[in-house]
Amino acid sequence: ATNGDGVKNGDETDVDCGGTSGKYCGTGKSCKVTGDCDKAACLDEKCAAATCSDSIMNGLETAKDCGGSTCGKCADGLDCKIGTDCTSGVCPSGKCLAATNGDGVKNGDETDVDCGGTSGKYC
Repeated sequence: ATNGDGVKNGDETDVDCGGTSGKYCGTGKSCKVTGDCDKAACLDEKCAAATCSDSIMNGLETAKDCGGSTCGKCADGLDCKIGTDCTSGVCPSGKCLAATNGDGVKNGDETDVDCGGTSGKYC
């Protein structure tokens, strides 16, 4: 039994993937646990497509079920890649931070970047 032989054998959960084969199974392939699947959950013994509500960081998400181009924005403290991943719009070092006056982003009730609204600064 070898990985890549075109046959489901050994402890593989589908042809040449899953189990200890070292290769994850794609969407629709057979699985026993989520660890058998390539960035997807194992539901009813099949690798499911990534969703924004599967409680797994997968697909294009930057944190569990948020961020990226397909899910909603992430709360403060969660992982991000760019500001648009975050509800605050602030992602300086891989974590969403709370909106503050002086963060270089138009957020909160500001009318422009770091001014207006209740920021205390005139624009």
